Amino acid sequence: MAEEIKKDIEVLLLEKRVFQPPKELVEQSNVKKWMDEHRIKNYDELIEKSKDLEWFWGE
Repeated sequence: MAEEIKKDIEVLLLEKRVFQPPKELVEQSNVKKWMDEHRIKNYDELIEKSKDLEWFWGE
């Protein structure tokens, strides 16, 4: 049983698919609201801004 569970977990760790949330869900999310407040336009810009740890965690 434990070995079967381990194999199931390993398969999940190898999963490469990405599931995009519906646009309506994104628009209603707290992350989107926070990004809008900070004039962050997209995911790539969010990642770039988050490199400034002092700014990012100072929020």
